[in-house]
Amino acid sequence: MKCLIVITLIFIASILSIQNAHALGIAPSTKIINYDTEDHNVTVRIINTEKSDRLIRITTEGELSPYVTLEENVIDMKSTDSEKSFRYTIRLPADISPGAKSAMIIATEEGTKQGDGGINSAISIVHRLQVNVPYNGTYAQGFLSTSETDGVSPITFTTSIINVGSDRIRQAYGKISIRRLDGSILVEDEAGKEYNITSGSNAKLEYAWSPDVPPGAYDVEYLVYYDAGDDKKILNLTKTFDIGRYDIDIINAEVKNFRLGSIAKIDINVSNNWNNPVPAYAQASILDKDDNIIRQTKTDTTPVNSRGDTIAAYIDTVGMSTGRYTLKIMLYYGSKTTENTYTSDISADAIRITPEGTDVQANIKENGGYVSMVVMLILAVLSIMWLLHNHTSTKDKNI
Repeated sequence: MKCLIVITLIFIASILSIQNAHALGIAPSTKIINYDTEDHNVTVRIINTEKSDRLIRITTEGELSPYVTLEENVIDMKSTDSEKSFRYTIRLPADISPGAKSAMIIATEEGTKQGDGGINSAISIVHRLQVNVPYNGTYAQGFLSTSETDGVSPITFTTSIINVGSDRIRQAYGKISIRRLDGSILVEDEAGKEYNITSGSNAKLEYAWSPDVPPGAYDVEYLVYYDAGDDKKILNLTKTFDIGRYDIDIINAEVKNFRLGSIAKIDINVSNNWNNPVPAYAQASILDKDDNIIRQTKTDTTPVNSRGDTIAAYIDTVGMSTGRYTLKIMLYYGSKTTENTYTSDISADAIRITPEGTDVQANIKENGGYVSMVVMLILAVLSIMWLLHNHTSTKDKNI
């Protein structure tokens, strides 16, 4: 067995070493330029990571491939070369359609012969060229982001505006709407202004909000109005975001209508602090006095409502005896877990479930009440005896 493990590890290491021995790098991996009809010369470096002899073939693919001219198609790299560079030129026509266009410059290592006559597999690496061709007139694109929040600190909503039109945007202003997931509005407000956004440049609009709502998921809509001659255009950005963190608490557990030897239905009552249902499932385990698991069950996944809910777990009690056991309940939701442990007293016709330590405290309270009553009775008797003794003594003195 040990020999097999060693052979397997050697095989994996050999595969990894073969892959590393023929690793290539390329820089930069992406080049972005704004559209014009002039020549753009771009230099790309091929990195000989493991410094071995290589023959690299350069090809192009993509929508802009016809407009790319390579200075060379083949690069002969020696083991002494840490890297080699090549150049290409991109010249675009005047009638190209607007939008983001791209071409792939692909460097492929041609298969080399191995000592045993085999051929090493070819490796390809890619440099991506992107050209942003503007739309006629004013045209804005963008994206919306939200800052992290703990449910107390303000949330900042940031709209990044990109002018992908040929004309400058003279003015852009925002309006924000924050809603619950049912569509009811929490906030509607003005949300920033920017001026003179030139073609190809970016601008930001920001809005800070101090939430006074329960933890949960909410929707935000950020409308950006910007000029387009005598008209106004609208950039509509939406996002669902979270406030705070969700937690599900186990309130208690109870069993009704029970007979020993039947299947017990354990109702696990839970509370969800989130404003929307959270999928969860429970695992219930019964342990003996030595903490050995003698029964265990897992429920189906069910949505737990924000108003509280009950998850039912079923455990077969056939073969179990009356007595005291430990009931452990694990609640799983998302990447979180909630755990509660209970004392479970099983009789022939009932299961009494209490949090660990509750019985001791109850007994102390009950015994304390009993002791108090006894002490009060003793004090009352002593008081009566003292009064009788005092009365007798006074009478004797008078005689």
